[in-house]
Amino acid sequence: MVKITDTGFGYIVVDDKKYDEDIVICRDKVFKRPKHLSKKYREIYRHTPLSIDELKYILELCRDIKIIVIGKGQNGALPIPDEVLDFLDKGGYKVYIDITPKAVDYVNGLSSKNNEYLAILHITC
Repeated sequence: MVKITDTGFGYIVVDDKKYDEDIVICRDKVFKRPKHLSKKYREIYRHTPLSIDELKYILELCRDIKIIVIGKGQNGALPIPDEVLDFLDKGGYKVYIDITPKAVDYVNGLSSKNNEYLAILHITC
């Protein structure tokens, strides 16, 4: 079971390990968010968004997910394009999107009850 104990601008602490980059939690595994797949959209949004390319890649790594949690950053600045929201809606996922501190609370609640979730957590802005 994954336990997130702290987050702030530029960091997140998961299972007593501090990360200084965006992360993905797939069930009980933590890995670096593959932001390079979304970098090409940075000029459009003035920030690297969560692109459909990146989301589909993550879902290939993390199959059979029912719940997707997205932490939009400490102040909620992570852009999420409409095509991503449409894809999530059509995919039948239960989706929770909020600022990262609230998303962390949501993930911690899920971790004790449900292992079929994916969390994408932006840790800055």
